[in-house]
Amino acid sequence: MKCFSCGADNQDGAANCQACGAPLNQRPQFNLQKRDIAKAIIFSIITLGIYALYWFVKMNDEVNQSIGNPNDTPGVTALILTIVTCGIYGIYWAYKKGEVVDNYYANKGMPKPNNAVIYLVLCLFGLSIVTYALLQNELNKAAEGAI
Repeated sequence: MKCFSCGADNQDGAANCQACGAPLNQRPQFNLQKRDIAKAIIFSIITLGIYALYWFVKMNDEVNQSIGNPNDTPGVTALILTIVTCGIYGIYWAYKKGEVVDNYYANKGMPKPNNAVIYLVLCLFGLSIVTYALLQNELNKAAEGAI
């Protein structure tokens, strides 16, 4: 049985994770907001990128919360680091969030889609908005319970 908090393998029937001590019998509760991707892109264009900044922060916080690590780099901090580093941290961020999605699929026993590399390449070519759309699509699937 996999731990929802840290992803460690545990014996079936164990009450707590052997690695982190989290209870194994209850899935962490989190609130993912399902967003219309087309509207998010249009709002980002209309507001000259301001909505994209908000979207970035919200997605970051929702991913952190969904993996059971809400204390990971907060969205506002990730945004500030992205601005200060002229986008370099944003490329790193995209790769790491892709890894989170890949690990989520692997923990569910599904084949890893290799999102980390896809998100990295898209950001390197200046297509961060596409990365946001793909990540939001994965969040929408998780909100619906499809994955």
